[in-house]
Amino acid sequence: MDSAEEQSEMEYDDYEETEYLRDPVDIDYDPFADERVDAESTEDDSVEDGNESKDDQEEEVQVEGEPSQNRSQVLEITRPGGEDLFSFEGVFCQRNFKNQLRPKECFVKTVCGQSVGDIIDSLWESGVSLVKRKIIFDDDVPMWADEEKPGRESVDCFITVQDATVKKMYELRSLTPKLLQKWRGKSIKILVHAYSTNVESSAQFKDVLKRLIAPSRPDRAGANSTVDEAALANELRDGHQHLDGHFSSWMLWASIIHGSAAHKQETMKKEANPPTMISKYFRWLRTA
Repeated sequence: MDSAEEQSEMEYDDYEETEYLRDPVDIDYDPFADERVDAESTEDDSVEDGNESKDDQEEEVQVEGEPSQNRSQVLEITRPGGEDLFSFEGVFCQRNFKNQLRPKECFVKTVCGQSVGDIIDSLWESGVSLVKRKIIFDDDVPMWADEEKPGRESVDCFITVQDATVKKMYELRSLTPKLLQKWRGKSIKILVHAYSTNVESSAQFKDVLKRLIAPSRPDRAGANSTVDEAALANELRDGHQHLDGHFSSWMLWASIIHGSAAHKQETMKKEANPPTMISKYFRWLRTA
């Protein structure tokens, strides 16, 4: 037993000496170094995270301190200086009646503004030159409206718009900022109804031509009858007491009025003086 124990102790001593020589002890070894490094790294990360959080908070506070802006304000601010918020190319067409499929294209003009109201003002300013006079119907009989020259307040009665790309028609009261933003840079048809949207069909327009626009009671040659012109000549003479002239001069004035567009005739009758080209045939009288 003693010899076996002595042999075992000798083998153990040899093992420790061998392991010692194979992996000698490092006197500078720090068993807690890894934990200390991890702790320092964690602390640095916490400091950096804290700084970033502080910067984020300061940035958020700065944004919250600025005045709130709605979408339209943001859009307006991001536009280059002087550029309108809404802008599109308007192809202005003139319609004789509402259901006219191929209206006459008259001109192209840019329509622009900062609001829906500005756009409608721009449409009226450009399209009013294609407006003649409003027509109303009384029991299907066309009549001239009292107002000879329509104003901006009547724009809804004369102008509609069409987006040809989607084949959709819009009344002016349907325009919204969102829709106008979609139209930015596009070509939009502007339909100007010469006699208002009250004239809807071709049949109604033919009735308008017959009753209001075409010369009244023409003779066989297509001109106004002498009786009609004589009656108008007498009306002109009675309404212009400050003028003197032969009856033929008054007849000439009446003929010019009858030869003009029907929607202008009433205005011409009320003019204080005759047309310039025939003024030499009249004499101005002194009035008390």
